Amino acid sequence: MSIPPIPAGMKHEVIVDVANRLNSLSIHLVRRVSHANYGAGITPARLTLLSVIVFSGPRTVSELAKAENVSAPAMTRMLDVLERDGLVRRETGTDDRRIVRVFSTNEGNAAVEVARARRIQHIVDELSILTEEELVILSEAAKLLERVESHSQ
Repeated sequence: MSIPPIPAGMKHEVIVDVANRLNSLSIHLVRRVSHANYGAGITPARLTLLSVIVFSGPRTVSELAKAENVSAPAMTRMLDVLERDGLVRRETGTDDRRIVRVFSTNEGNAAVEVARARRIQHIVDELSILTEEELVILSEAAKLLERVESHSQ
């Protein structure tokens, strides 16, 4: 497949078009993939919170509330449920007992991995309609998006 060159002076318009299409496609993909986690026994909001704890490490309640853009009391209620379900544990600081850090448990790590595997399988199922040539192109596009992502950090 030959890719035509971008006409002179049209780069910005092409970027805006691609950004618009990626925005729409990513929203729809995230919505469809999030449905793969229904029935997993954990709400999407709690799963997102648990993922933050699993992948970014222990955080204080206030750090988590800020990251998830909710109040500290709302975060405490969410953590109460995750702790009750054995997915997180709280530890009081040794130097300052007012500081409480939230850690994921082995069960919490496993729940995040199961949810991730479900989402990936859902995407695999959707991509299965593509030809080998199209999958190669998509793989190259993914590399480009990873380059953009690494530049953005």
